[in-house]
Amino acid sequence: MTIRSPKNHKFLPQPKGTKTSKMLDVEKRLGHTLEQDWQEFYHDKNWGLKKMADRWMIRRPTLSGFGSRQGWIGILGLKKKDSENLLKANNKKLSELKLCEICGEETYLEEAHFIPKEKGGPNCFMNIIKLCPNCHTKLDRGDIKIEEVARNILLERNIKSLKLKLPPWYW
Repeated sequence: MTIRSPKNHKFLPQPKGTKTSKMLDVEKRLGHTLEQDWQEFYHDKNWGLKKMADRWMIRRPTLSGFGSRQGWIGILGLKKKDSENLLKANNKKLSELKLCEICGEETYLEEAHFIPKEKGGPNCFMNIIKLCPNCHTKLDRGDIKIEEVARNILLERNIKSLKLKLPPWYW
């Protein structure tokens, strides 16, 4: 059920945990709850947001939210995958991923220099990290948490490349 303001008839935000009539229709069609379906397909079978939105027959922004509007993920309190676990689970190359390496958001990615080009940062994969526009902006503005996560990702990448170059008996 959608809630409207009695004064101006605008839609009010959906309270957390309460399901809309559309959500209940999707649950009826699936034969189980959205939370169970989310766990089974998004987490266990490693589906993406687009595939989940298609399964539930809704638009992706309805699922993840857009602008100031909260999506079904937020309303239901569903947990998204973090990018580190996703990399380990899929064992894919970074170039194949379309997920931000920091927040795990499935979106358009930008190549961010950890050490800026203006400060002599090289243009190589050891200095470039693929980020969503939000995380890229935070990195450029010096957000301490984002810098720490990016540093750890690049450090791990450097260690892996060293292991590939040195003979196995060295490790």
